[in-house]
Amino acid sequence: SGRSGVVTSKETLDCPYEGLHHGSSFREHEAFRRSILEGSLHVASLRDGTRSVAIGVAAQLSIDEGRRVTLEEVGYEI
Repeated sequence: SGRSGVVTSKETLDCPYEGLHHGSSFREHEAFRRSILEGSLHVASLRDGTRSVAIGVAAQLSIDEGRRVTLEEVGYEI
């Protein structure tokens, strides 16, 4: 069931499409889902995720302003 026209199916752990990042996003989502269902440890920590976001924000700011941007400047404390 669900929204009209939306079909739900079970996928295998093999990536059904390459997409962006050569399928890594799909594989990461599957690993995260599996860790929740099995109660196992996550591959990446919350700190890993927040650091990744901070790096992306700093990189975009650096591109926009043409200068070096530190992680501290975008609110990430090392």
